[in-house]
Amino acid sequence: MFLIPTIRRCAEFAESGKKSCKLDFKWIKPSGKEDKNVLNLSWSDEKPIPPETSIEEHVETELAALGGAHIIFPEITGIKIGERAKFGDRADYWIGDEGETLLEVSGLYKSKETAKTRVRKKEIQLKKSPYYNGEIARVDGYVSVTHFKNKKSILKYIPGI
Repeated sequence: MFLIPTIRRCAEFAESGKKSCKLDFKWIKPSGKEDKNVLNLSWSDEKPIPPETSIEEHVETELAALGGAHIIFPEITGIKIGERAKFGDRADYWIGDEGETLLEVSGLYKSKETAKTRVRKKEIQLKKSPYYNGEIARVDGYVSVTHFKNKKSILKYIPGI
C-alpha cells in the first residue's frame, strides 16, 4: 500500500537514471542527542513504477511518508509499528508490542515549509492527544517527517509528561 507512493515520490527527485533516492536523515533521540546520517532508498527495475494515479497529491505524499516510516522507524528504534490510531488520538499509529507509544507521520512534497517546521507543528499536535497529555493516560511519542523535494527526513522522540 505504501511502497508505490514512496517510490514515486523518491523517483521524482532522484538523480537522472538512478533507482535510488538519498535523504538527509536526522534522528533526535530520547536523550535529546541528534544523530545525522544519509538514508539511501533504492528500488529495482523488475516492475516498472506505475504511472500517477487519481489519488490526490497530498494523500499520495502522506502514503509515501508512511512507507518511509515503515522502513526507517523499526530499523532505527528496534520498535515495530503497530495498529492505526483512532481518529481523535492526534497521531497515526500505536507502536511497540503493547501499543504504548504514539507515532505521528507527515510528508511534504513540493511545500515551501521545512521538515523542521513541520516536526514542530506535529509535536504540538501530538501533545494535544488525550493519551499524551494525561486525559486518558500518559505515553511517549515520536514524530516522523519526510520532505521529498528537499530530501530530508526527521524522526524525533517526544517524551510523555
